[in-house]
Amino acid sequence: MLFVEARAPKYLRRWYAGGSLVGIGKDDLPLDQDARPIVVGETFRRIAGKIALIRDKEQLSGWLKPAQVAVGVKAGAEVIVHSLRQWWERNQDNNKYVLLKMDYANAFNEAEPQAFLGTARRRLSGAAKMAYWCYGSEVNLVYHGRVLSSSRGQQGCPLMMPLFCAMKKEMRDRVAGTADTDFQQILQIMAS
Repeated sequence: MLFVEARAPKYLRRWYAGGSLVGIGKDDLPLDQDARPIVVGETFRRIAGKIALIRDKEQLSGWLKPAQVAVGVKAGAEVIVHSLRQWWERNQDNNKYVLLKMDYANAFNEAEPQAFLGTARRRLSGAAKMAYWCYGSEVNLVYHGRVLSSSRGQQGCPLMMPLFCAMKKEMRDRVAGTADTDFQQILQIMAS
């Protein structure tokens, strides 16, 4: 509970909120030519992250649907496949809808920590303290015996997918709200 409530001593943060980087290759190239390191976080922190998210699971899942269906579920890929099939069956004859599947290159480590931490504070009350403990300041990542410093999101962290998806949802909602307001103003100008 010390990690979940962010009451673990701050001097532990640099190591327990960090982790080891492991190079994963893609595109059938040798690892030394195409390594994409992902973080393997400390075991107790990863377990604590899963526990912290339990408090937010229902609220977050309901808020993210229907655009995001895999957050907070155990069988994420299976849920995505079934959800896409159901969506297609409902909308295959409607030319007003477009289905877009996006994959962000290095999305978690590209996200600004202040953006996803702000979202955590507003939307994930159960996990926000731990998110700030993990990402509120720089931590140590170890790669090939070298200690690197980072405050970016970590792909191996159970908090990151929900934090990232919630941050993107807030961004989309803000843009949609602005676009709706702008569109209404344009309609008013055209009507006058």
